[in-house]
Amino acid sequence: MRYLAHINDKKEEQLLKEHLVNTAKLCAQFAAKFGVYDWGYCCGLLHDIGKYSPEFQKRIRGSKERVDHSTAGAKLCWNQGGMYQLLSYCIAGHHAGLPDAGGEGDTSARGTLRGRLKKNIKDYRAYIEEIAIPRLTPPPFHPGVNEDIDFFFSVFIRMLYSCLVDADFIDTEAFMLNRQRDVIHTAMDELLAKLDAYCAGWFPPQNPLNAKRCDILRKCETAGETEKPG
Repeated sequence: MRYLAHINDKKEEQLLKEHLVNTAKLCAQFAAKFGVYDWGYCCGLLHDIGKYSPEFQKRIRGSKERVDHSTAGAKLCWNQGGMYQLLSYCIAGHHAGLPDAGGEGDTSARGTLRGRLKKNIKDYRAYIEEIAIPRLTPPPFHPGVNEDIDFFFSVFIRMLYSCLVDADFIDTEAFMLNRQRDVIHTAMDELLAKLDAYCAGWFPPQNPLNAKRCDILRKCETAGETEKPG
C-alpha cells in the first residue's frame, strides 16, 4: 500500500515515509544547535505515524471521517518509557500546542497529555513496515546534578517542540506549494528586532501580574547580554 502524508492542489502525492524522513532531518538539523541531533531526528520521524492508520489513508483520499493522527506518536513514545516520554509532549501538541502534563485522573476529553494518552485512536501499527524507532542518547542535563531539573526539562521540551513545528511546516509547505524556501534561517538581529517590536506593547505593564512578567523579561535580556556559554 502507498501510505500518503499529503496531496496538493495538483493532485500530486507525498509519501508518508518521505514526509517523516524529511521532517526528521530538518528537526535534527535544528536540534543539533543545542546538542541533541538524535532527539530531533526521532521526534520528526515519529510525529505523524498516526497517518499510517487505514482511516487516515481513507481520509486523505476523500473520506469525510475525521482522524486524530497526532496522539499515536505521543502514545508510542510514552509506552517506550524513559527519555522517550519527553517527546510525547512535542508530538501530541505539534498542531494544537504543547499540552499540560495533567494527572492520572484526567479523561480523554481533557486537553492534557495524560488525557490524550487515554484516547481511543485508530490502529497505526502499519508504521513498522517503514519506520524504525531511533535510539536516543542521554540529554545534556542530569537529574541530581543540575540545580533545577524541572526548569531544564521544561526548556528542553519547548526547544524540541519548536524544532518539530518548524520542520513539519517547512516540509509540508515545500510539497504543497511545490517550491523550497529561499531562506530557512532568519538572521538573529532580524529576529531580535521582531521580538523587541512584539514586546514593546507590554510596557508599561497595566497590572501586577504583567509587571512581574515584564520584570522576568528584563532579567532574561540582561542575562543574555552578560552570561556566556560555559
